[in-house]
Amino acid sequence: MGGYIMSSTINADTTNGVVVTSDTSGEIKLQSAGADIATVSSTGLAMASGKDLTLSSTALDASASGIYLGGTAAANLLDDYEEGTWTPNLYGATTAGTFTPNSINAGFYIKVGRMVTIYGNCRGVLSGAAGTAQINGLPFARASGGVADNGYNATFSAICISYWSPLSVNAGGFLIHPNNYIYSHTRTATSSSGGTVQAVNADNNVHFSGSYYTN
Repeated sequence: MGGYIMSSTINADTTNGVVVTSDTSGEIKLQSAGADIATVSSTGLAMASGKDLTLSSTALDASASGIYLGGTAAANLLDDYEEGTWTPNLYGATTAGTFTPNSINAGFYIKVGRMVTIYGNCRGVLSGAAGTAQINGLPFARASGGVADNGYNATFSAICISYWSPLSVNAGGFLIHPNNYIYSHTRTATSSSGGTVQAVNADNNVHFSGSYYTN
């Protein structure tokens, strides 16, 4: 037995609106022109093959558990996405000194799952500093441990320096220390054995970008 209900408004009551139920073994199907669009069952909402779940003028809130993409295994779960700003701060490892940033000093990040992509323009005057030049203020802590599967190894070559004034040495890419600051070695033709880049007390302008992993 089947039939159609046609109306511009259907309300079960003023509290719940429309309530449609099935027994524990049944399904509720949404169809168009006799073709399945979606099925609601005890396991949730499933879209028919080739059909998309489209939202307009709003957002999909998956903050409680995330969204599975390309499968339902743990590795397919996207449980975090965000964008924001961070403030890079330049100092010396032996003597921190004073960093006076100017209006251009800024950082931006995009975090997708465990991967954080950062952009930075560390710009300002460093004075009274000594030792290795270091920048802190990273938006998220670096992955801990010492194995490749948590991104530990990938942190050592993932952040590139495109410009650093007033350095007079050839700086390599930034490394991320376990204490969550970034620093650089001087680069030779074959290795980074030239030592760390030292803080320069002057108007510094450092452009860099790259990615690293969190836990």
